[in-house]
Amino acid sequence: MRTVSLPPCRLCGGTTVEAFQATVLSKNQIGYFHCESCGSLQTESPYWLADAYSGHNLAAADTGAVLRTLYCQAIIYAVARILNFNRSATILDFGGGNGLLCRLLRDCGFEARVSDVHAVNDFARGFDDDGGPFDIVCAFEVAEHFANPREDMKKLFRRDTRLCVIGTVAYRGQGADWSYLARDAGQHVFFYSPKGMAMLAAELGYRYLQIGDVNLFLNRPFSRREVAMLNCLLNPRRLKWVRAYLTLRATFDFATRDASRFTGA
Repeated sequence: MRTVSLPPCRLCGGTTVEAFQATVLSKNQIGYFHCESCGSLQTESPYWLADAYSGHNLAAADTGAVLRTLYCQAIIYAVARILNFNRSATILDFGGGNGLLCRLLRDCGFEARVSDVHAVNDFARGFDDDGGPFDIVCAFEVAEHFANPREDMKKLFRRDTRLCVIGTVAYRGQGADWSYLARDAGQHVFFYSPKGMAMLAAELGYRYLQIGDVNLFLNRPFSRREVAMLNCLLNPRRLKWVRAYLTLRATFDFATRDASRFTGA
């Protein structure tokens, strides 16, 4: 086992202790460190990321990407409606890959755009990040890729956003056999504890609510009614109802509207 110096936590700056070592990309023996302050887990400084992203932005083992995107559409729709965002709310899908979620959100009537430096926007061409402010910023399966999570997470909140929705699996003391480490792909380098997320929210002036793997940061207090409804609808079994509702309400009207922007019709 190689000796690795103890790095400060890249999220809160706290003291870390080595939790375990493991191999990423089938060749790099690296250390994973637990933060004694915020409780998060991080790799050592991820020097292998150029190799990790040298192929496709999606890992070959990520066979659930399309189904997950459908659930993400349901999550954003449910959260936006419960928290009183109207259908014309502006949304940025940060790290949105090929633009599929952006397109699905536009098909719900939202004014959505997408940003991803590691992927080509195939499904929402013409609706890339325009640099403007957004009512909602969402980032699903993105935050665990941040090599510098403190600064990278802050970028999500610098868009004058009222709500930030971050989807990532929480770290609660899992070990070297945790599948979410995704060691074969080498792209997951930081794993947030609920305490770490709450500390970040407090620092940035947001109210924080975690429901399953969904982390909500709101620029005002959540009402008791909102918390109850969010806990109800973000339950995976009940999200199927939201997905079914969106399927029944699906229409080409918004796609036709967007197409007219390019055809001049």
